Amino acid sequence: MGITYDEKNRVFKLDTPNSSYIMQVVGKENFVAHVYYGSRVEDTDLGYLLNLGNPPDAVARTDRERGSFMDKFMHEFPGNQVGDYRDSALEIVDGNGHSAVQMLYRGHRIYRGKPKLRGGMPATFGTEEDAWTLELRMEDPTLMIHSIAYYSVFDGIDAITRSQTFKNDEDRPLTLTKALTFSMDMWQEDYELLTLHGSWARERQLDRRPIGYGKTSVGSIKGESSHQEHPFMALVSEKATQESGKVYGFSFVWSGNFLAQVEKSQFDQLRVQMGIHPSNFAFSLNPGQGFQNVQAVHGLPPPIPNGQPAVRRLVHFRLIDARRYVPGHAPAVQGDPVDQVLCAVKGPCAHVLKAS
Repeated sequence: MGITYDEKNRVFKLDTPNSSYIMQVVGKENFVAHVYYGSRVEDTDLGYLLNLGNPPDAVARTDRERGSFMDKFMHEFPGNQVGDYRDSALEIVDGNGHSAVQMLYRGHRIYRGKPKLRGGMPATFGTEEDAWTLELRMEDPTLMIHSIAYYSVFDGIDAITRSQTFKNDEDRPLTLTKALTFSMDMWQEDYELLTLHGSWARERQLDRRPIGYGKTSVGSIKGESSHQEHPFMALVSEKATQESGKVYGFSFVWSGNFLAQVEKSQFDQLRVQMGIHPSNFAFSLNPGQGFQNVQAVHGLPPPIPNGQPAVRRLVHFRLIDARRYVPGHAPAVQGDPVDQVLCAVKGPCAHVLKAS
């Protein structure tokens, strides 16, 4: 478990107990590519998966015509109106009404622990003893918008948390009209989309369906996530069950407006995205001001016959601290902290959890 940087190949590798997440900086412009997310691997030199040596993917050979390259490139955080016409993760409007933006790599930092989100935003937590964090620093050199993408992994948990900040370092105001928490490009294999829908007294109904070409999404613009659609989705292999198959899970640490979307392109690539819903979203960034977006979690847990306790551990040890109770209340329930939380929520032992 941990985070490493292969300086020779400019590769970032995030390891959980059973999975690896790999990104690579490519080209003289420093595009950030998503290379791999799957079962844990030891090698970092997986750039061949991007097929960058052959047109139209050959970034070094397409200086005069970037459209074909951008339309197929596996972006880690895709920009807007720069040749990639799949859905973007970021849209910024300047004073002239222009909205083209492309975030490029400018630096990074890897360290033990996990920082809190600014402004008291809801988030997982970790310490120097049990967590690693990568800060991936990017900028648009034309707009002078700077961003730090935060990736964190935890001991013993097959999940990665992500969030991002933006800062306007230009001398003119800018307006964020879209700022998703994450975007991930991957190849479609036999994945189906699993989401949760519902209504009063029948929340969290499973909806599993094939992924067709174009865009499929769930979301809310009610000011809350609601019980009609939940800020969660999963890509599951066609015959996946709790005992077998591959499952990519994505969840939003947020109960406001949200968008969770999968887009299938002409090349059979999938773009998986989640963040604050861009409908009616506009955040003004005056010179020197910043914006903190919401945290999301994605995981690739191994099949486990009795469910997926790694994901439960993330929620109950890294989001809700089930071991902290207000003194003077009924004694804590003995056993699994997950059961303690259930008791705290349902009673009759009705413990009050301290804020972490």
